[in-house]
Amino acid sequence: MGPLVSWMKFSTNLLFDLVKIGLESGNARSQTKSTQSTVAAARPYNW
Repeated sequence: MGPLVSWMKFSTNLLFDLVKIGLESGNARSQTKSTQSTVAAARPYNW
């Protein structure tokens, strides 16, 4: 179970990194708001 949880956490972090990169490159002006939304969305997935 441990490695599975670690892999899921890694995958979730990677996914949100990709989303953040996409938001930053596509919408630099609202970068702060997008980052705050991403952090808020990621919070339930923290193990």
